[in-house]
Amino acid sequence: MLRKVPIVLLILFVILSGCGTTHIVVMNYPSSEIFVNGVYKGHGSADIRRTGVPKKSNIVARYQGVEIGSILIRRKFDAVTFLAGYCTYGIGFILCWRYPEIVYVPTGDSPPANNTNRSPWDAPSGTWDKK
Repeated sequence: MLRKVPIVLLILFVILSGCGTTHIVVMNYPSSEIFVNGVYKGHGSADIRRTGVPKKSNIVARYQGVEIGSILIRRKFDAVTFLAGYCTYGIGFILCWRYPEIVYVPTGDSPPANNTNRSPWDAPSGTWDKK
């Protein structure tokens, strides 16, 4: 009985280390807005729950209202999912799929050219009618 305690503790440690969050980062635009499945999550970086049922999530980055990048991520079956399923009589095979730890949203290097949310005050000063 005492020989099994370290093994059980090791398995428990591995299962609990699999919980946490997935960190989403937009590298080139630190002030961009991040939306996950249409829900606003933060500026420049955000966190979402990492572990759960198998699921896909669409991550979109917007800068000044214009979409600058997006990526589709999905939870995957890994070693932690297997251990959780093995130790919980199969429940972990359903509930312990995981997103990657860090997700980088791919964006272009230059700011978006089509910005329809510009204010009239952003126009150059030489464009007003002169009398």
